[in-house]
This record gives sequence, structure tokens and C-alpha cells, in this order.
Amino acid sequence: MPEPARGLILAGPLDGVPDVRVGGLDLSLRAAILFSRAGIGTIHSAASEESRERIAEDPRVRSIVTPGVSAVAGAIVACDAASVFDAAAVGRLLAAPGDDVLVVRDAARRPVLARLPAAGAELAETLQAADGDLEGLVSRAERRHACREVGAAAGVALRVTQPEEAALAERRLVAAAGNVRDGCVDRLLNRRLSRPLTLLLARTGLAPNHVSVLSILLGLAGAALVACRGYAAPLAGLLVIQAASVLDCCDGELARLRLRESVAGHWLDIVGDTITHAALFVAIGVVVWREGLASAPTLAWLLVGGILPTFACVTYAEQTTGLRARAGGRLNDRIDGLVHALTTRDYLVLVLAFAVAGRLAWFLAGAAIGVHVFWLILLALLVAERRQRESVGRAST
Repeated sequence: MPEPARGLILAGPLDGVPDVRVGGLDLSLRAAILFSRAGIGTIHSAASEESRERIAEDPRVRSIVTPGVSAVAGAIVACDAASVFDAAAVGRLLAAPGDDVLVVRDAARRPVLARLPAAGAELAETLQAADGDLEGLVSRAERRHACREVGAAAGVALRVTQPEEAALAERRLVAAAGNVRDGCVDRLLNRRLSRPLTLLLARTGLAPNHVSVLSILLGLAGAALVACRGYAAPLAGLLVIQAASVLDCCDGELARLRLRESVAGHWLDIVGDTITHAALFVAIGVVVWREGLASAPTLAWLLVGGILPTFACVTYAEQTTGLRARAGGRLNDRIDGLVHALTTRDYLVLVLAFAVAGRLAWFLAGAAIGVHVFWLILLALLVAERRQRESVGRAST
């Protein structure tokens, strides 16, 4: 059985330079967190003692951190304190087959990440001859082993050799921090507005969860405006809710930039979206009731009542994503498609269109019926998929 890969963080040109940070983190610490998340259990650090202490003390680094490197069994994933990359880059490097020297380079052809085959004492000799420099390490390793490059699809990968290049690195990381479940409105509008705002928020002391709470409060304020009398107030309220959607994109982008993703933040995001949507639907019910539709309160509460089982079904679907993905099949694809359709913000365009046309009653009636059709179909698919998965499991034992 091959030895697991180990990480190596070299000093690099910016090691110990306190004002060069990306997402508030020095580059050695960023690398160590990403190595740890990728399952690298031991990280050899040739960086400064100060950088090593920060790495060892950070709770996000669950790997064993050791100073320097001598003879090492297993492949080595190496970077230095000028390397900026994301989880996609290190993940692809680790997953690549073969025992060649693998290199991820930036647009200027400078090495950012490298995977060296099991080297034993050879690695220590190579490091000493290369003076602990990543480019020298890669160059010398290429002389003894076959080498190939992992291309641009590996993710964000660039070197920061000047303090001003840190801002470019942050822009690249934020640009890559989208969500696979983004809808058309997110891709075409919200992300274009959220990315520059995220870069501004990164300069503040606000944590991602603080931004999530601000988004929820802004969404509730928008729902309150929707419930106000007149024609302009509901339209203004919908625009405020749209602004809350932009801010809702920022919290995830900020968390990924700072490597502060958390289970609590994920649930705060889901619960906040649910509360905001429920408040909006109640507000629409108030507006329609004022317009003279006697059944408006019933429709509004029917819609809100449909959100609860929908929330439960979507939550279960997300918790079983891994199990379903491993099982595969058409049922899994249909479940993912339904969940994706529900979790986008595209429906706000419909609400705005009905509001402009003065036909919110039509939207309310359609949504009140549609939400129950949705969760019933999703529940049936989840039950069928689970039975299919359990049947396959019993057949294989």
C-alpha cells in the first residue's frame, strides 16, 4: 500500500513579510489549511519559525506540522510562501494518476504547486542543492523524473512575489468562489455585484456570518416594504430583497476567501433564505388581501405552510448528497435538478414582473399550489431513491 502524500511548505520570497496577506492570511498558513483539508496528514514546513507557529496554532490545520524535512516516504506536494492556490488546484494535483513530477504553473509559467514522487533521502539532497527554492526544487526533480503539467483547469494558481499582487490574487479567488447552484440571476447579475463588494468587505472586521445576518435583516426590511400600501413601496421592497440576495452571495465568497467556511455558516445561510422567502410570501398575501382578494390570507399561509416540508425535503436531499452521488442513476439526477431549481433566486424576477403588472394575486395563487406539488414530487423521488439504494446494498451483501 503506497504511503500517503505529505505536504511541504518552503520559505519562498515573501515568508515573514507581515503586510502580504490574501484574505487576511499569510500565504504559508493558507497553504497549510488547504493541504489539511485535502487530507494531507503531515506538513513539513521550511518556512520561518513565526509562520510555523501560526500554522500549528490554527484550528483549521489538523495535520501534524514538523519543521524542515529529511528523508520522506510517500509523494510530496510542495509549495512556498509565494504560492496562492485554491482547493480545486491541490485536489486535482493529488488525484492525478502516475508517479511523474506534476507541476501547476501560473500564467507567467512560474511553478505554484508541485507533486514529487516518493523520494526518500533524494528529497533532502534535492532541497539542499536547490537552496529550498520551489522553482529550483522543481527544476532538479525534473532532471531525475518524467514531468508533466496540470493545466489551467486545476483551479486558481498564481505566485505573489510583490505586495501589490495580493489584490490580484484576492480578485481571482473571489471570482472562482461561485456556487454550483447559482441560477441565471446569480450568474448574470448578483455575482457581478457581489464580487467587488466582497473585496470591500474583506477589508473590514466583518465575519461571513455577520454578513449573513445583515443579508437576513435586509431581506426582512424588504418584505416589510412589500407589505406597505401603494404601488411604489412593494416595488422598492423587491429591489431591497434583490440587494439582500447580492449580500447573500457575499457571505459565501468571503468565507471561501478567508477559508472560514463552517457548518454553522451553511445552516445560517439556509435558514436565513427560508425566513426571508416566508416573510416575502406573507407580505405578498397582505398586499393581495388589501386589493380585495378574500382568500389572500389563506393562500399566503398555504404557501408558507408548504415551505416547511419543502425545507425538510431539501435538507434531507443535501445531507444525502454523497450517498446519492455514489449510487448515481436517474433518480439522483432528478433530485439534484429539483433542488437546484428551488434554491436559485430566479423566482424574484417573476415576483417583480407580477408586481409591475399589478398581478401579485396570480403569483400568490400559483406559488401556493406549486410549492406543495414541488415538495410532494421531491419526497416521492427521495423515498424511491432511498429504497433503490437500500435494495442495491442488500443485493451486494
